[in-house]
Amino acid sequence: KVVRMKDDLATNKRCTDDLSNDLEEARQGLESTMQLLDSEKNTTTSLEQNNVLLREQIDEDSKVIGQLKESLSDHQLVQEEELEKKSQVIKELSNQLSDFEQKLAELNSRLTSERNEKNSLASVLSAMQLHLDKELKGRQEQEDLLKQSIDALKNEMKENLKENSTLSQEVESLKKKHDH
Repeated sequence: KVVRMKDDLATNKRCTDDLSNDLEEARQGLESTMQLLDSEKNTTTSLEQNNVLLREQIDEDSKVIGQLKESLSDHQLVQEEELEKKSQVIKELSNQLSDFEQKLAELNSRLTSERNEKNSLASVLSAMQLHLDKELKGRQEQEDLLKQSIDALKNEMKENLKENSTLSQEVESLKKKHDH
């Protein structure tokens, strides 16, 4: 019975160690996700800065086009060709801006998804920690009960030994009486 209780204690200890390892792996996964989120945030910031620069360039080019239209004169034909080139540049920049905005939206979507995943991992980690705490408490209580049972069995064995000793003495006494 004592050996079985010791085996139960060892099994409970292995289960607790396994849960602790699982919890550590979950923590490491969470740290990795946080690093990825930081990287995505830096990329998003860089794209936003590029968008601001492109918008400024578009605004400047639009002003230049406006000035060119106002100052049409003898070189109107040449200026119109220049204006067409600038318009083409603006279209290209607008297309680039649209591409950057689309990439930014995708990155924001991915960032939101990863934040949700991080929150989900944090929730799972919290649940696992709570479960581990409950499991540990239950195992501790079980261990305490097993220790009490072992102590009771030890005391019972001591009393049995005392009784056996007393009975042995009585048997010896009876043998001596019987022999006489």
